[in-house]
Amino acid sequence: MIRYISSRLVNHGRALWRYHNRRNIHTKISENTRKRRPNPARTDQQVLRYQEPFQRYGFSRFVVHARKLLLDNVVNRTSSNPAPQIRNEMVKKLFYSDSGPVIAFVGIAATAEGASMLKNTELEETCWQIRETVEKLRPSWDESEISVGESPVGLDDLEIGPPIAKGCNAVVHVANLKKNTPTVDPTRAYPLALKIMFNYDIQSNALSIVRAMFRETVPAKHRALEVAGFWQHLAEQATMLPPHPNVVSMLGVFCAQMPNLEGARHLYPSALPPRLHESGFGRNMSLFLLMRRYHCSLADYMQTKGGKTTTRYALLLFAQLLEAVAHLNRYGVAHRDLKADNILIDVGSDGTPGLVVADFGCCVADKRNGLRVPYPTAEVDKGGNTALMAPEIITQQPGAFATLDYTKSDLWTTGAIAYEIFGSPNPFYSSTVKNFSYKEEDLPPMTEDVPLIVRKLVGNLLQRNPKKRLSADVAANVMQLYLWAPSTWLRASSNLPKSSEILQWLLCLTSKVLYENAMDSRGQRSAQFTEYFLISSFLVRASLRRIDKALQWIRRVVAEENLEDVAMIKV
Repeated sequence: MIRYISSRLVNHGRALWRYHNRRNIHTKISENTRKRRPNPARTDQQVLRYQEPFQRYGFSRFVVHARKLLLDNVVNRTSSNPAPQIRNEMVKKLFYSDSGPVIAFVGIAATAEGASMLKNTELEETCWQIRETVEKLRPSWDESEISVGESPVGLDDLEIGPPIAKGCNAVVHVANLKKNTPTVDPTRAYPLALKIMFNYDIQSNALSIVRAMFRETVPAKHRALEVAGFWQHLAEQATMLPPHPNVVSMLGVFCAQMPNLEGARHLYPSALPPRLHESGFGRNMSLFLLMRRYHCSLADYMQTKGGKTTTRYALLLFAQLLEAVAHLNRYGVAHRDLKADNILIDVGSDGTPGLVVADFGCCVADKRNGLRVPYPTAEVDKGGNTALMAPEIITQQPGAFATLDYTKSDLWTTGAIAYEIFGSPNPFYSSTVKNFSYKEEDLPPMTEDVPLIVRKLVGNLLQRNPKKRLSADVAANVMQLYLWAPSTWLRASSNLPKSSEILQWLLCLTSKVLYENAMDSRGQRSAQFTEYFLISSFLVRASLRRIDKALQWIRRVVAEENLEDVAMIKV
């Protein structure tokens, strides 16, 4: 809206200038230069008149005119009920070209009664401005909590502690930067985690190691490798995943010699090189991934809760998982190994769980083929955990023109994990329901405390035919609307909200997220922190069309459920 008004004023201003002068602008300037005389001292009255915006000449006159027009419109649309101090502060910041307060101020103005909105194209333009503003400000929240700086990090920069997790292909040790004192939480002297990949058959060469294990580095922020243009060459072939609140925060990647760490000889002796252990089979060099340290995995978190957490926490976890999958899908990445052990949880100071997806060793991040991988022979790897592999992947047969379509495979796995999040056993770990042969009616019902819309969404994600599933964006929007949208929007009996009403709601969410503190007094994650990251993930991809599609789906399933209830009563 701001860009549209400014461009129109500038265009009209140029036309008025040419119409009144009717001369060549460059000739006019040269003549004025020749006639220039020393300016006499101005009186106070002349100075005030000179500073009046509409008495100026040149391009700045139209810029000031545009800003004044914007302020007049916003102030006129704002009722006197919202806090006047907030409005005054936003007005002051507006004059210093701060785009954040502009969006927040427009959000406050849009809540007033009678606020008139523009046409659909202009509404989408405002959505674009919302996405840009939140995208610029959101990373600063996470970086303010923990950061390793811009310079590459190596083993010499780290203080490495005992191991905390071990798998078939890697081990994770706690770590901290040597230059750092204990973090804001004194009980966590090691705020980082160092994942060491086991290297049994790749030669001890940085280029060879990174080529073989490149998928592990897909979400990395910084990559340290002293070969000019190597990462750029790999980036041309593979997708580099931008940071996201629900994707593991990988702070650095580097290759180095395998160190002799605490517990290594007893926990993973075979992965060590012969120089460190007489019976080791590992190579001298391997890949190291420096990550933010999280409290536990989803499997461990649910176990500590006795297999079932509160409904509110379960809703937040499920929404965060859908946002992570939507982010991967948006950038052409399929995880292919989603399971409770590869989903990490960071518990806030008040117990609110924050969720991130980790372990990208099995992912697909191919720019050339995208999410549709050719499947000419059975030797092509289909992914990780076969029990949670989507039906269209597990049942696909190789052939000359066969492909593995991963567009909605992670969504199917998310639907299966939803059973665990809401406190029920995962049906695909049982002996009765198998991903390659099940029917939708074979799925066990979720517990009654799970909301209707969530149960219907999980059922949609677990449909065998991927064409019947919602897209990742729309599925995530369904959860976001259920959590934050006005309850009347979700009722089949009420009218579908107009685009202008949806935009007013988005602007209010934006102003709330940008101008309320999301950290507690000790600098730790809180419930507000997790919820604001979740809302910001929704805002950075906000689209009126997809939101409207999610609303229509919600109202349709609610209407169908009401009809079923009426039929049962009649029977």
